[in-house]
Amino acid sequence: MTLKQTQFLFTKGEVGPYMEARADTNIYKAGLRTCKNWLILPQGGVKRRPGFEFIDDHPETTGPDTGFHANSRLLSFNFGNEQEYVLVFEPNKFHVYKDDLYQVTVTNGASSNVCPWDATTISSIRFAQSLDTMIICHEDFRPVKIVRGASHTAWTARNLDFDYVPLANFSFDSGITVTAVGTYATGHSMAGEPNVAFGANVKLELSGGTYQWTNSSWPAGHVNMHIQLNGGLAKIHQVDSTSIAYCTVEEELVNADNVLNDEWDVDAFSDLSATYGGGWPRSVTFHQNRLIFGGSRDKPSTIFGSQSASYYNFKPTTKSVELEKITTSSSGTSSIEIEEHIKGAITDDAGFSFTMASDEISIIYHLMSVQQLYIFASSGEWLMEGNPVTPINVSISKQTNYGIMDNQHKPALVDTEAMFLSNNTELRAFAYNYNTDGYQAKNYSLISHHILSNPYDLCYVRSFADTNSNYVFVVNGTGNLACMSINVEKDVLGWSRIETTGTFKACVEVDETLYVLVKRTINSSDRIYLEKMSNREFYVDSYLADESSSQTSITLDHLPSTTVRVMADQSVHSNVALNGSGVGSLSATYTNVAAGLHYDSAIETLPATVIVGQTYSQRGESIIKKRADVILNNTQSLVFDTYDVGFETFNSTTINSTPTTYTGTKVVYLNGSGPDITITANVNEPLKATILGATIEYKVPITTAGDI
Repeated sequence: MTLKQTQFLFTKGEVGPYMEARADTNIYKAGLRTCKNWLILPQGGVKRRPGFEFIDDHPETTGPDTGFHANSRLLSFNFGNEQEYVLVFEPNKFHVYKDDLYQVTVTNGASSNVCPWDATTISSIRFAQSLDTMIICHEDFRPVKIVRGASHTAWTARNLDFDYVPLANFSFDSGITVTAVGTYATGHSMAGEPNVAFGANVKLELSGGTYQWTNSSWPAGHVNMHIQLNGGLAKIHQVDSTSIAYCTVEEELVNADNVLNDEWDVDAFSDLSATYGGGWPRSVTFHQNRLIFGGSRDKPSTIFGSQSASYYNFKPTTKSVELEKITTSSSGTSSIEIEEHIKGAITDDAGFSFTMASDEISIIYHLMSVQQLYIFASSGEWLMEGNPVTPINVSISKQTNYGIMDNQHKPALVDTEAMFLSNNTELRAFAYNYNTDGYQAKNYSLISHHILSNPYDLCYVRSFADTNSNYVFVVNGTGNLACMSINVEKDVLGWSRIETTGTFKACVEVDETLYVLVKRTINSSDRIYLEKMSNREFYVDSYLADESSSQTSITLDHLPSTTVRVMADQSVHSNVALNGSGVGSLSATYTNVAAGLHYDSAIETLPATVIVGQTYSQRGESIIKKRADVILNNTQSLVFDTYDVGFETFNSTTINSTPTTYTGTKVVYLNGSGPDITITANVNEPLKATILGATIEYKVPITTAGDI
């Protein structure tokens, strides 16, 4: 009996091996066993992914180079339309690119720049940007403020100067004996009492415990640190010993009473050791006109918020002046005097800090500002609510329990969903669910559970090229890219794999384009290159293209002693072997040439399962492949199930050497049989291909009555 099976959709992409017995599902009908170097289209088809265009091997040298550092990172800097930059971070420096052209390198120590990250810490730096400013933070060093100046080459990196550092108590084991150095003057309402008003000098003597004052200026020590105690604020200006320090009152204390170990706070961020409490923030974002830091080395579960519209001021109060009328009588004469009291008030604009309540230590790794603040921590996903958030109008609650991987990836906002890599090596989407009236973290790699392997970086590219497709790219530890096509509205959610001659190391989206760092072994040497997945129709990797001048040779100095594939005037040129300088000869003079490394594209369907009527599924018996009607669009090359589909055109004497771009249906006659047969589609030439669907005709050993 002859039956036909049609696959019009490939939108589920490469599914995992556990799905191969689920022919009853729509996932099976739109899924593939293998999908390598294809992009899934939301309309249902698959399109061959374009090649990666070479951008640079390293900007600080001319000619061929060993490439970027092995631990380099990619960050995006988006100041606005036509002002988008790729930042390549290396240990103690970063390089700036705009429109694929190198602009400048900012190096630690040069021109007073500060780039403290090294090969160890670079993978865990976090960052946030607002307009022309980017904040870089890591628990081991002071936050860095990167500013783009008046031109594309004017960049600076400086230590972040706090107007006021947030305050915290680090579970101190020492109390403080508070002693006012002076008393209120005669005529004051509290004449003769210890003076703890604005400007007063107060002695702080540690009592009990192991805490010690450090006689160095902040951030190395306590001098110039702020301290909060007895309902007021002061600034330490002198340290006499490990137990005695002096402070100047900035906001009036309520009294000069001694304080217990849990009744005083000092600067939350400093270079002090963990013994005394300090460290620096782990994560950062801008939210509701505030700068928000998430967690620090010694306060891992605490959110620190700046004052509203004052990003670097984390003072927990706003200064207020209170006037008190004092009536005095002397020799029958009454007089009224006005005393000024400078105090602190907790207002809606004040800074704040909140610690997440949890059964276990929940280390904050990432923050994301949406309508609310998403908090991604080691033990789960949290939500900070408040419209707006103020010191007295805030709620922090745990929503889901998956936890985020602590690596270089940053959660990406895809429509209304925050994509992140969970501790279980899954790609999950944290979002509000109207049906359950709560937040959830959907598993987007469940069906294709095999597609992620030790993932550590991701980015989101919206409306890539002319496909109207949205893609999430994930860098796997195995060196390939997992690519998820997603369009929630059209129920498109499918994975493919992107492979190249080499291993992908990092990815970032800039100007709706995918940029990558890729390690390639060239002439027996490993090199890290900056490349991008171009929307130009060249189907070779690490390529360079010249479409403007006549040429008889090619130069790719980043690919010395390498054999490359070549497209010359829209035709496939024979392979060219480059010499040690990356130069190779062409067979003639051409004006449009692209050359780079070979890659192939491969598809394999899931095993054919023929459905007879409504209930009978034929699986395990020998099925014979007969014919395929393949629907193509703008295709120049395709090998369908080992059959080379021809696209050449003929005249009376010759075959046209320029590949024809074909749109329509091709009929392919097939061979082969077996109990678990699949269909393959491959492209091995540097040419384009798009498959929209296929109808496969099978012969099965079933009578019309359904008997075997």
